[in-house]
Amino acid sequence: MNTRSDADYISLKQYGCTYLGPDFDTRTHPYAQGVPSPYCGRHDLVEGKLYCSHHYPLLFQVGTATRKRKKDIKRANAVRDLISDFDSVVAELESEGFDLYTTPVDAELA
Repeated sequence: MNTRSDADYISLKQYGCTYLGPDFDTRTHPYAQGVPSPYCGRHDLVEGKLYCSHHYPLLFQVGTATRKRKKDIKRANAVRDLISDFDSVVAELESEGFDLYTTPVDAELA
């Protein structure tokens, strides 16, 4: 979070859940008559969020992020390529008669 978000979070946390609901319309709400916004107000907030544990899943659905971790995907593909290359080298050595599991490497090289 940046500093502005932290300040907003700290100042609004005291009011509890800030969920307004699907029927709330800021254009027609009677703010001029002193009617406060109809926040949920429950104080069982999800860590770091301004929504209660009941309304948080309505607003933030798990697994819907469109951004992918490109660095992690690239690293996983590199590891898969290394494993594939290693397996092909082992298969080639075994096809040439080199026994990887019983023959000591030093004896083959001598």
